[in-house]
Amino acid sequence: MTTHPGNFSRRRLLQAATVAALAPAFVHAQSVKSGAAAAGIVVAQLVDSSPGQLDVSRDFLIGSRAAWQDINAKGGVKGRPVFHRTLEVDGTAASVAAALQTVLDNPSCVVLSGTAGDPVATLVAEQLRQLNASIAHVAPWLQNSSVEVDERTFPIFAARQEQIGHALKSLTVMGIQDLGVVYASPQEAQLYQKDIVRIAQSMGLKLQTFRANGDVDRLG
Repeated sequence: MTTHPGNFSRRRLLQAATVAALAPAFVHAQSVKSGAAAAGIVVAQLVDSSPGQLDVSRDFLIGSRAAWQDINAKGGVKGRPVFHRTLEVDGTAASVAAALQTVLDNPSCVVLSGTAGDPVATLVAEQLRQLNASIAHVAPWLQNSSVEVDERTFPIFAARQEQIGHALKSLTVMGIQDLGVVYASPQEAQLYQKDIVRIAQSMGLKLQTFRANGDVDRLG
């Protein structure tokens, strides 16, 4: 896989965001996990290793590791070391459910942090709500603003719809009215097309849609 300059910004963003988001989350988590082992606390991170999500998951994992190393270097959380545990899933609901059960079965695990990518973050938020699980879900790469979020989940990144709206608004300011939208795969078209069409229509933009099916060069 090719690493783009933007990936490093994403890693730094997650590192900073993890530290900023965890203060209130740990208060909540420790209040409901008072039986956690005194020797240290476990932070779990679910990452999607499926081909379409591997790039963003890898960046989030690298950023998370750097954040927890920095926190431990400064004395941990309230003097307790943090053990960062990674659970890889394949993007399916079944694999997410199995990983969540592993997390919930560990009394030392007080928080889920940095879940990536978006489809898995959505599944985690939904399954935690269905399970009525008493664990905080902090800084997930949750890009869909239509997902129902309860008091367990602490999203801190702009939703996909907001990012798309900002990008399209920037184009209208430059006087652009006709756009071509390329989807790398049918899965991405399914995830993003409805939002892009709706936002573009609200701004009076005309769209032409292309699907690369994994090979942008085929579009000519």
